[in-house]
Order: sequence, then structure tokens, then C-alpha cells
Amino acid sequence: MMKLVTALTLAAIVGQPVLVFANEFKPGDRVEGAQPFFMCGAREDLSSIRALERIGDKATALKVGMQRCEPARPGNRFIVVRAEGDALCIRPDGDAFCLWAWRASLQVTPSQ
Repeated sequence: MMKLVTALTLAAIVGQPVLVFANEFKPGDRVEGAQPFFMCGAREDLSSIRALERIGDKATALKVGMQRCEPARPGNRFIVVRAEGDALCIRPDGDAFCLWAWRASLQVTPSQ
């Protein structure tokens, strides 16, 4: 099973097109959750979850997310530390380390 997940993860990473995003986030930008999402310490965990979702195994994807990642809710606010392709490394105010999340799960924090 682990070899299958690894193979699917690698296929998903290699097969992903490079996208141009309308919202180009850069380090220091403030963002907030647009929908419930996972934040993972390793970007590879996000890719594994996505690969499982693509093959229709949502139950296992959720289980992997709950074991390896932290859940986040819409409206939670973060600071962008690093942006790579369709993933962002984000951290809450006061945290030293960032966690990876899909760009599509985040939006620019509205001005107050």
C-alpha cells in the first residue's frame, strides 16, 4: 500500500502543470482560510492527500490529513513565509515555523 501511495504521489507531482496564478502571494502577505483545509509540515503530505482524493479514496485522504497535518478553518489568518507553485508555507502570528497549504484554500486578508 505504501508503494502505491508513493507511486501515485510521484505521478501527481510530475503530472501537475505549472500554473500562473492571478493571486501571486509573496513572503509577508497576510492571508486567511477560504474553506476548511489541512496545513502539513511536509509539502509531500499535501501531495499524498491530493493523490488519494484523485483516485477517489477520500476516507484515506482524510485519515492521512488528520494523522500528519493540522486542520484549519475558514477565517483563520496566517502570514506567507514561502510560495512554491500551487502551495504556500504559512504560519500564524507568533509561530516560528510554517506549514504547507494549497494556495486554493487561502485568500488575501480583506482590508479593515
